[in-house]
Amino acid sequence: MMAVKEVDRLARDSKITVMLSPKIKDVLQVYAESAGLTTSALCAFILGDFVRREEQILAPMTASVQSSLAEYLRGASAKWEQASEAALDTGKASG
Repeated sequence: MMAVKEVDRLARDSKITVMLSPKIKDVLQVYAESAGLTTSALCAFILGDFVRREEQILAPMTASVQSSLAEYLRGASAKWEQASEAALDTGKASG
């Protein structure tokens, strides 16, 4: 399991309340005690680890979506500029 020192370095200056079944709370308490942690510290680690892993999964997807969106917008912008120029040229020819 993780050393207490590693958990202590995690910033914990925000608070949330989580409702659990008594069985899950008991299991978390057993795991925490076996690692020399408080249940709260163990839960902070578990939640922090979950968020870190999700961010690692989502980061490449986010970058891909941003890249695709930028490419789409560049194409749309180019089409808009061409249409605008054509409309201006048509206006000059008829004017």
